[in-house]
Amino acid sequence: MTQGTRKLLGLLAMLALLVAYVWLASEIYFRFLTGAATQLLLGYFAFAGFFWAVPVAFVIWWMERPDSSRSNLAELGEDGPGREHVDIAPRLEQPVERNARQ
Repeated sequence: MTQGTRKLLGLLAMLALLVAYVWLASEIYFRFLTGAATQLLLGYFAFAGFFWAVPVAFVIWWMERPDSSRSNLAELGEDGPGREHVDIAPRLEQPVERNARQ
C-alpha cells in the first residue's frame, strides 16, 4: 500500500475515530457526571480533552510509514531486487564558479 493511500484511509479513520470519541465522551458525561462537583468535571474534561490524541497518534504513525521497497520500485519503474540498475547517463557534478569581489 502506498503512503498516499494510507494517508487517505488514515484521514477517514481519524474522522470516524474522532466522531466516535466525541460521542463516547459526551455519553459518559451525560450518563454519569451531570450535576457532579466542579473539580471532578474539570478533571474529566481535561482528561477527555487530551486523551483523544492517543488513538489518533497510532493512526498518524501508520499513515507516515514509508512505502515498502517493493511498491517503491514498482512506482519508480526501477529493476526489482537482485537486478543491477545501470545508470546510462550518470550525473556529472561540475564545480560552481562564483565571482568574488576583490
